[in-house]
Amino acid sequence: MSVLVRIPGALRQFTDNARTLDIEVGQGCDVAQLLATLEAQNPALVRRICDERGDLRQHVNVFVGTVNIRDGSGLSTTVPDGAEVYVLPAVSGG
Repeated sequence: MSVLVRIPGALRQFTDNARTLDIEVGQGCDVAQLLATLEAQNPALVRRICDERGDLRQHVNVFVGTVNIRDGSGLSTTVPDGAEVYVLPAVSGG
């Protein structure tokens, strides 16, 4: 199945400036499996999304459609066929 991953400007240097990546994953894939597939193709990108333990970095948000995975099942969030996955740096400050 195919999943479209949207890459923010701050991380495009790790994707040859690609705004989106079309990733082929198995049926019933979750975010962890999607990131593992993405890491095989783009290890430098995934190092900016996940920490050394494989957890999502504190200041990175991942959305499957409109659902922030932090509000759901985290890296176990199911990614349906044809989904759009957004990687967004967290905005903070005062």
